Amino acid sequence: MPEQLELAVGKPTRLPPNIDPDAAFLFYRLRGMEWVHRSDLQRILGGAWPLRRIREAAHNSQGYIVSGPGSPGYCRVDECYFDRAIGVANAVKAQRDRMTTRYTDLNCQIGAHAKRGIAT
Repeated sequence: MPEQLELAVGKPTRLPPNIDPDAAFLFYRLRGMEWVHRSDLQRILGGAWPLRRIREAAHNSQGYIVSGPGSPGYCRVDECYFDRAIGVANAVKAQRDRMTTRYTDLNCQIGAHAKRGIAT
């Protein structure tokens, strides 16, 4: 039986000109590194980037940096195996759905308290 090949998503030739500068720096810094755990990435960056900055850069990368719930860290989308990228995208979608439910529940409770005249 032939082996199943795992294919990387593809090779973007260049980042869009409007991409966040931190996202662009992180994207180019991750080249050839596959998945990098956040603590290793902080060490690689010389400790200059706190976790919040790394997360923000990935968030602002317009999808060029793959990361999310359950992922092993951070990876360029063009160096990420397709199945792994889809898995992370699905995890991000599930997280979004949970947060939407949380927002809806919270908004409902705020409305209920406002109707009862409870001051904030």
